[in-house]
Amino acid sequence: MNMHRTFNLILYGLLTALIMTASAEVEESAFIVYCDNEGVYYARSGSTGEVIISNSDAAPVIEQALNDASTTGGTIVLREGEYLLGRPVLLDKPYTTPVNITIMGYGALLKVKSFNQCGLVFNGCENLTIQGITIEGRGDETVEVNLIRILGCKNVLLRDVKMNKGWDLLAVDSWSSAPIYSGIAPCDYSKMSDLIKLEEIKATNANRDGVYCYGDRVFMRDMYCCNNSFGIESGAKYLELDGAVLNNNYGWHGVWSWNGVDGVRLCNITANNNKYHGVCITNPTAQGKSMRNVFLQNVVCCNNGQTGILIQNQGATEEKPEAIIENVEIRDIIVKNNARLERWANFLINGTSQRNVIKNVLLNNIIIEETEGVPHNGLEIAAVENLLGNNIIVRGHPWSGIVLRDGTYKPTKDILIQGLIAESNHNGVYIYCTNSDSIHIKDYIMKNNVNDFLIISKKKGNYWSIY
Repeated sequence: MNMHRTFNLILYGLLTALIMTASAEVEESAFIVYCDNEGVYYARSGSTGEVIISNSDAAPVIEQALNDASTTGGTIVLREGEYLLGRPVLLDKPYTTPVNITIMGYGALLKVKSFNQCGLVFNGCENLTIQGITIEGRGDETVEVNLIRILGCKNVLLRDVKMNKGWDLLAVDSWSSAPIYSGIAPCDYSKMSDLIKLEEIKATNANRDGVYCYGDRVFMRDMYCCNNSFGIESGAKYLELDGAVLNNNYGWHGVWSWNGVDGVRLCNITANNNKYHGVCITNPTAQGKSMRNVFLQNVVCCNNGQTGILIQNQGATEEKPEAIIENVEIRDIIVKNNARLERWANFLINGTSQRNVIKNVLLNNIIIEETEGVPHNGLEIAAVENLLGNNIIVRGHPWSGIVLRDGTYKPTKDILIQGLIAESNHNGVYIYCTNSDSIHIKDYIMKNNVNDFLIISKKKGNYWSIY
């Protein structure tokens, strides 16, 4: 076979593939949205090729395609190009109405044009997929508007979506009677979003949150939320986050879960150089709500302003003292050089100074280091009951490697730490308790600490042992 014929066969194959792709696009897509060289946007039927709307503003064109497709379902293709949104794009339905829509972006870049304006808004939609788009705000937003706003929706997948500049770039909340409101949309919190899946999401340069979620069950994979005021803020009742880079968020935390009453699972996360905490897990403040089943694995938190990892019970009040956090498992953690802004601990598990407690904690394979000489503690445990720690290394802390102390109202008790290495701290282990019971340290190695153990207690009796 000569070279000329070979080239022709290859070219024929490529052209055939392009024709088949274009044909498939027409046949399989409900609508195809595109822009011509004059800056006019069109939506045409994927089945007939008929143009249903054209406009110099992309927003009404995309919105018409969404509304028409929502009656029958199907795929809306956004072809490669720049789409200028002069107003929000809204698909507004009664709570959890099946729309069965997939939005596919093939190199589509959506840009918000107007000041304090939302981009894409979906209210009450069930069975919605958004994939392969990039959307940008202006960067001068001053109120709670969102590039993508998901309200009272169910079974939603966002995959390979990039968002840059804005307020809360992606917001998931409850159904709203005013979904495109420029500010926090007034929501009916009895109509929560549920089964929200976020995969391969990039959220950068937000004036507030890269991603904000308030819903029932939220699942995140492969998230990149950096250089925002806040990386990820989650009010999900159940949150699962697997794979995330959460660095350089200048206003708050890398990730904060504050409502995970049905469980929080965080794995394979890097959270460095955030203003306050790298990873922060709390229950709702002063609402008397308990949180159960917290799991962390393969988490690295370095150079954050307060703690690398904070787990804190702040749910109980004098009127509602029963709130607890329980069943906490934390494995394979590296926490290093935190407390750059304030003298918190590198890693804090805190029942707080109120009537709160954290119960049933397992720590396994934990490395906590301070290499730059900033005065703070390594691992601090307060108002915790029934904790087992295995294979813990605390190194280089100008204060204490491990601190065990009571809360104001609740003791720290039933603690066993085994396989401990405490090196080059001021105090290897500091126990400061008045009401604690059953604190045991065994199988330890102490190196180059000023004090290997410092124990201060007003309690009489053998409530602790070191062996």
